[in-house]
Amino acid sequence: MRQITILKKDLKIYFLFIFLIFPFFRFTYLTFNFPLINKLYILWQIISFLGILICYFKRKETYISNIIIHIIIYLLILNFSTIINKASLIDCLYLSFKILTLSLVVEYGIKFHKKIFIKTTANYLKMLVIINFISILFNPSGMYIDNIGYHQNWLLGYKNIHILFIIPAIMFDFIYSYYYENKLNIKNYIFLIISYISIILVDSSTSLIGLTIILIFVILNKIFIKLKILNIKTYFATTVIAFFSLIIFRIQNYFQYFIVNILHRNINFTNRTYIWDYVISFIKNKPLLGYGVENSFVRYNKTLYYQSFHAHNQILEIIYKSGFIGLISFIIIIIMSIRQLYENKDNIISKMLSIILFSYFVMMLTEVYSYEYFIFILVVCYNIKNLVKESEK
Repeated sequence: MRQITILKKDLKIYFLFIFLIFPFFRFTYLTFNFPLINKLYILWQIISFLGILICYFKRKETYISNIIIHIIIYLLILNFSTIINKASLIDCLYLSFKILTLSLVVEYGIKFHKKIFIKTTANYLKMLVIINFISILFNPSGMYIDNIGYHQNWLLGYKNIHILFIIPAIMFDFIYSYYYENKLNIKNYIFLIISYISIILVDSSTSLIGLTIILIFVILNKIFIKLKILNIKTYFATTVIAFFSLIIFRIQNYFQYFIVNILHRNINFTNRTYIWDYVISFIKNKPLLGYGVENSFVRYNKTLYYQSFHAHNQILEIIYKSGFIGLISFIIIIIMSIRQLYENKDNIISKMLSIILFSYFVMMLTEVYSYEYFIFILVVCYNIKNLVKESEK
């Protein structure tokens, strides 16, 4: 009787987390082609927000962590910038609501129902990635044309967006295996291979670089464990140097002959340098609080010549939307997560999360990803102390 009771209780929690995370990781194909489904997803997200609030209120000993508080502070800055610029407050509030809800769900799950939450999230995200992989195999040229005219769209949307499902799926899958089995298993490797092939088939260069970093970690696992210099502080410093070298000082121009004549590549990162210059010119006009969250059509009209909705660099995008004040607030959130990872740097899960965070840092040098799909990764990293076994502590 006792085993049945525990099983029923676990089953309820399992369905709870499926219910909470389901509307935030969805098939873009459905939301783009069927507006009614998109509205149902939004309604479901609102219900999920109310649901996670109820979960927190039911636990009287629960308190909001420091990282959630700083996320809220950043969102207030972003909303304030949107208001004073008379930009799209509805879009900003919707973005803020998604970020906060997903962050609360992740922290609640890791803190209070670690095993079920990690396993549930891993299985759900892996399912989405595998179904999307099948859609790629059957539709190698794409499934539909989006508003911009791109045809490289599948069930999870445009080719560059797939990585936002793949890396979290790998992350939760690896966390579960490392924590409960002390090693990766054949299923982990198979899913990693499927994910890698998926990115190769859709030809997303930036995503391939990010996933290759994780693949190198898996292959050279023992080296990463032994070498103390391979830690999150080193990765973060490397990214900062790369940002100033490539985006600000354009060090690649000094190697033009080698890049163009030998490697047969262009030095402007597929016209991204022009976009960076264009965005920087806007930033100079409103450096403190930026322009807020703008409607996609307004933003597109600003950068029509470059055919871009965003800055193609996450740091420039943050400054553009929330200014240097917002950037400082955002960096504080990152540093809080980095600090926790570094304090547990000898733990294998911490090493893995550090590599995953580094892969995001590298990809975000030339791409911009929706905030909610990056910030919740920071929340996972911040809660590494809940993923380290007592014996290791």
